Amino acid sequence: MSALYRAPADMDRYATKFRVMADFALRVASLSTCKRLQVGAVITDLNFQYVHAIGYNGAPAGRPNDSCTGEAGTCGCVHAEMNAILKLRVFDPCFLIATHSPCPHCSGMILNSPVIHTFFWEPYRIPSSIPHTQIGENIQCDLKTVVDYVKTLMTYPS
Repeated sequence: MSALYRAPADMDRYATKFRVMADFALRVASLSTCKRLQVGAVITDLNFQYVHAIGYNGAPAGRPNDSCTGEAGTCGCVHAEMNAILKLRVFDPCFLIATHSPCPHCSGMILNSPVIHTFFWEPYRIPSSIPHTQIGENIQCDLKTVVDYVKTLMTYPS
């Protein structure tokens, strides 16, 4: 593993930082203007210390917030992950924490971004349509899963 993954001295504190970012993603979702589904996304550094970008789903810029049709797949909203990636101004590896797993289109955008792992709670409505083998690490999670997974990524100083 690269030097990017250095073990935090205190995994409990690391878990707390993840929890804070996850709570933030849930709060960001409350900003959504979509009639069907409220989704929030937060892009952080690998230590969950800095927020690089946030996104929520809603009408494209310049369109009225009530322009969402509320119909799955054709509501007209820009997805939370897409909004976050468009705002991203760093090129270092980072994590994306989202309330819902990315759709196939957003998965492709994630592959072309510095995001190396996506953590989410709710699976996409059509699971078979997500190219999981191409997303890299796309993990449906709870706190223990995240902490255990991140521990596997880290190299411990000798």
